[in-house]
Amino acid sequence: AMLEAKRPHSSYIGYFPEYPIDDPQVQLSASIGTSELRLIQHVDNHFAVNSVLDLQHHAFFVVKDYVNTPELDQLIAQRKLKPQLSLSDKNSIQKIAYKRGELAVIDGKVFQHLITHDAELLATVQGKVRLHPFVLGQQSLHVAFNKQHPTYPKLLQLLNAELSKLQPGRHE
Repeated sequence: AMLEAKRPHSSYIGYFPEYPIDDPQVQLSASIGTSELRLIQHVDNHFAVNSVLDLQHHAFFVVKDYVNTPELDQLIAQRKLKPQLSLSDKNSIQKIAYKRGELAVIDGKVFQHLITHDAELLATVQGKVRLHPFVLGQQSLHVAFNKQHPTYPKLLQLLNAELSKLQPGRHE
């Protein structure tokens, strides 16, 4: 959906959720909330992770082309951390459930949603994967609007106006 929403003549006006990004193809709405970037591990494991740098001692996954925390992404770019790549959050959950790695980076709310609503995961991995207690960071969540869609400016303005009513003092 993210790639489709960014195409010049896409019928998609935008997508949700998106962390803060610098992408010339999209305009982010005001924040619609926050979510914690977390780790997941197999229920049989109890890995000691108290900082992002502790990940250098573990086989861990990140989703290809996803935005993580600035610190984690910088350490990966500097090759101080060398994660394995997964194709999606669902794929990360499956890899951890089948012990193909030790940890995986995932948005905590996405994890909770997938393990309680995805039929395939409910049938195959439920009870095998849990959130690790360490929180990598907190990210604001936004709607990313396709700048090439003709209705995006009006919808962005409407959404931000409604969000400002919910979040007093915010004027974006």
